[in-house]
Amino acid sequence: MLKELAKMLATAQMEGFDVSKYFVLKIIIFIFILIFIPLYCFLLQIKLNLGILAIILIAGFFLPDMSIKSKIEKRHKLILKEMPNFLDLLRVCVEAGMDLEGALNKIVEKGTGILQVETGQTCAEIKMGKPIAEALQDMSQRINMSDFSAFITIVLQANQMGISISNVLRNQAHQINLKYVQTVRAKAAKVPVLIMIPM
Repeated sequence: MLKELAKMLATAQMEGFDVSKYFVLKIIIFIFILIFIPLYCFLLQIKLNLGILAIILIAGFFLPDMSIKSKIEKRHKLILKEMPNFLDLLRVCVEAGMDLEGALNKIVEKGTGILQVETGQTCAEIKMGKPIAEALQDMSQRINMSDFSAFITIVLQANQMGISISNVLRNQAHQINLKYVQTVRAKAAKVPVLIMIPM
């Protein structure tokens, strides 16, 4: 559980926030609610409802979990949006005659967004002596997204077998772009229903 939590915190990119601080925050929120709500009811002479207090305590205890999951979801949405351009730029670099490491360096130079930052960290690790396959797998673990992990696996397999990865990148870019469009259309289809609720 602790390993999974550490992985989630890394994926959410919460700088300076480790597992121990996470649990301390949960305890602080729990104690704050346990003291503040009864004190508030006492000062205003309101009868304390233990059922409502229990619900607020549970909600407060799980508030950090919901915040982390929300950050991860937003980050993954941005990455899904960036991936087609990322893959296209990588493909163009490979077709121009660059090896995989050179193509990654070019993305750091020309790219933007989350994937450019993550690729920069990966390239820095490669320059420090880490094998490219291991550095890319570490990048995949940091991002912790199924579509990106599948892309990394396919690229590494093609690279190990000496197969040109340009076609692989083209197909991956097409699939990711299609998935992003489907996600946007699914959200757009829900808008009329959401509008009808307040109306």
